[in-house]
Amino acid sequence: MKLVKKWLLPVLICLAVAEAAVLPPHLSLIRDHQQFRQVHIEELAADSLPVRETPTLPERLALYVSWMDDEKVVPSFQSPGEEGQAQAKGLIRASLERLAQAGVIPEKLLVDKAADPEIAFWTYFLLWNPESSIAGQTPIGFWRVTADLGDCPVQLDIDQESGLPVRLSLYDPELRLAWKDTAAQAAVGRGFLSLLGLEVEEARPDAVDPGSVVLSVAGAEFYCSVMVSKATLIVELRPGWEMTDGVNGFDR
Repeated sequence: MKLVKKWLLPVLICLAVAEAAVLPPHLSLIRDHQQFRQVHIEELAADSLPVRETPTLPERLALYVSWMDDEKVVPSFQSPGEEGQAQAKGLIRASLERLAQAGVIPEKLLVDKAADPEIAFWTYFLLWNPESSIAGQTPIGFWRVTADLGDCPVQLDIDQESGLPVRLSLYDPELRLAWKDTAAQAAVGRGFLSLLGLEVEEARPDAVDPGSVVLSVAGAEFYCSVMVSKATLIVELRPGWEMTDGVNGFDR
């Protein structure tokens, strides 16, 4: 009897400790089941979490074109343009070199005037895909930089991820003579799109906008426009619905 009493108290204490450790979580499970008809799970397996892949360049371009389209609404944020001048200068210089190598702008312009461009204006803007949840979505960044190349002002929109130019506006008194025919303008458009890794399906004069050439892009819902007007060269991507000829898209 004395032996039983000797071990009874320690056993009771162990049972009480075990009950204190087990009972609250058990009661929590019961309460969760009563409230939500399911068990509350504290941890998620890593494999069950959604994986957000970095948007490809064509996807970034499509979002950029949508942002440029007045008919569509794309969530965006634009910086005040007070910081990043050195980065903007490096981006526009590298973009001009790429454009010259692709035959979009004359190499002479690069050698004579673009070695040390004077930055007049710069800003960056962030875009979010409106078709996805904004929460947790990584924004897509672009730069807009304006520089003076002597007497040739230039403005570029540049993809932040790749550093590639996605829009060009360049004034040069010599351009009107160099690219006055549609064949030369089409060559400019092909060189510009090749930089972006895009394949041209067809190039032809714009029936609505004289002095312009339009190039359809394989697998894309946008096209490229090349315009030379008053010694200004503009190369930009436009939404497909805007390609007018009386119909949407190119005639086949």
